[in-house]
Amino acid sequence: AELEKRRRGFLVDIGELELEIDRLDAELATAKRNQIPALTEEKKGAESQLELLESQLKQIEARLAEMDVEEPVNRIAKAGLDQEISFNEERVIAASDNYKAYQTEGVKALEIENQMRTLQQDLDEEREELLTLLSQPKSEARDAAIEQKARTIQELEAELQVLNTEFNEQMEVANRLLPADKEEAMKIQNLLARGVQPLKTAVVATALIQMPSTGFAIDRTGESIYSEANPIPVDVKNPTGLTYRVQVGAFAKPIPQDLFKEFNPVSGEKIENTNVVRYMAGFFNNSDSVINAREAIRGLGYADAFVVAYCDGERISFTEARRRELAGECVPKGRNELALEVAVNTAEKLGIPLVNEVQPVSEFAYNQAPGAVKAAPIELKQGLFFTVQVGVFNRPVAESEVKNMPELLTVRLPNGLIRYSSGMFDSVEEALPRRTDAQNRGISDAFVVAYYKGERITIARAKQLLEENGPSILQSNSEKTVPVAVVETIPTNQQSTTVTTPVVEAPIEEVKKEQRIQIVSKKTFVEYPRDVLNRYNTEGNFYFDESDGKVKSEIYETENAIPRLYKFEKDIDTVYLSLDEVEIELDKKQISVKLPSEKVPGDLADWLIRMGYQKKFVRGDTGLELRIEGIEPNRLQDVQYRIREVGLEPIVIERVLEEVEDK
Repeated sequence: AELEKRRRGFLVDIGELELEIDRLDAELATAKRNQIPALTEEKKGAESQLELLESQLKQIEARLAEMDVEEPVNRIAKAGLDQEISFNEERVIAASDNYKAYQTEGVKALEIENQMRTLQQDLDEEREELLTLLSQPKSEARDAAIEQKARTIQELEAELQVLNTEFNEQMEVANRLLPADKEEAMKIQNLLARGVQPLKTAVVATALIQMPSTGFAIDRTGESIYSEANPIPVDVKNPTGLTYRVQVGAFAKPIPQDLFKEFNPVSGEKIENTNVVRYMAGFFNNSDSVINAREAIRGLGYADAFVVAYCDGERISFTEARRRELAGECVPKGRNELALEVAVNTAEKLGIPLVNEVQPVSEFAYNQAPGAVKAAPIELKQGLFFTVQVGVFNRPVAESEVKNMPELLTVRLPNGLIRYSSGMFDSVEEALPRRTDAQNRGISDAFVVAYYKGERITIARAKQLLEENGPSILQSNSEKTVPVAVVETIPTNQQSTTVTTPVVEAPIEEVKKEQRIQIVSKKTFVEYPRDVLNRYNTEGNFYFDESDGKVKSEIYETENAIPRLYKFEKDIDTVYLSLDEVEIELDKKQISVKLPSEKVPGDLADWLIRMGYQKKFVRGDTGLELRIEGIEPNRLQDVQYRIREVGLEPIVIERVLEEVEDK
């Protein structure tokens, strides 16, 4: 693009010089004798300058011709990015051994390509400097500099040729790993061109009874998952990290394989130098869950059941496990990671083959990745709206890549590229300030676009649709919002009667069972609105959502549960959420922290004021509990780390949609 820009500039300058030379020729034809020397000298200068510009133009056109033929990225990306691929297809390919092998070799070619690109830039600079030297008056110093510059150019050209050969050879190595099917091969090239990393999959043992997602389950139906044909595994390698289990028995003689028929999973461990096998149930990554399981097991008649722990396979006491965990000396794995390792170890012990399995996900989950900025998929927006496009990327990006723009939206193109835009507006005029904001942040090519029913349309078409259908088709009108009902209180120096003041003239429709309610601020805040939150939290539980700059309440099931925010009714809206939207919120994590006393530690309180998540305190039988909600999965570890820094232990609480529906 830069070379094309400079080429156009040279063509303009050359055209002006040619006109200037024609003018001088015309003046020379009619000039007086005393005017001819000056005009002739002026013409020679113009011709010399024209010759130099034409030489430089020739070099640029030669470079452009080389790029058309030799640019390495064309060999990898051009075919791949012309290929359509769905998000789930991408995940399956990224998880395949075939792609892992191809990506390993393909990345080596891409590294050579980057070296070539850098070398070509150096070569272009050297050629320009040579042209500048050639235009200077002749001298010994100039000639020596030209000779040195020419040698440097030759060396760079030779080095570039060597790299080009290495690139071709490396691509041949990579391409030999591609499947014979052309379409499948292009899909694999598509992933490499976009820099998609191989996907780590869940390793599943075929015919192996899977461990429950919670790490332990009790089944009172009387059906045992273990039998003589499928015995309780013994001496399976313990998982790494910190693991808690419940010991349910120890026996010197063989036991019936359905003895512990209520539990899943169960495994045995033979005590060294004895015939005794002790049996443990479940695998847990935190002390609270293992204690709950122990109590449930005791409730089934196993009065002697007790908690045991392992650190990297070493059996330790429960007290020692808690000490190591709090000190960070032995760290538990995540629940899914723990289940995966147990499945693999069990399969290896029993000699059961392993297979890689990619769980299908929503096609609209394409913008979710560790470290990626939160964004809403445009494909789910059926109304008409205008937005400001801020970039097109190979894959999900971090906030910094989009200059921390608010209210991000995404749409996935058929070839896997992702368009990012900011804001939803009812008109081009409303969107223009957001475009200016983007440009001020450094996104110089930001521009306004329109979408309807999840598809990008022209601005002219959007305006036509509005004229034909009116504002009812706007996305903003499809997202119902109504003001919050308020209660007007009488000052304490008057009578203590209460007067209910309706906010809306029309009655508010009853919320359907498949909807939930949330209070959201009308204003968008660029910085953390401490004063606003302090005021709102006197009436309910509110938090600052950094992803869209709004202050939000917890999600309520009915209108009756909404706090009476009579002081702030002009500043807020009540938003009705579908269960799909609630489910998106439930994908976020919730952490519980048991506090040692009624007083919140000062360093924790300071962090809680600044952090951007919903929080509330719950007083229970065991004391005061802090709950932090709405944590994006990719930020969960950061939050856990901050809590552990102040000597407390965060416990992740899993939430599912059924829990909301059954409230």
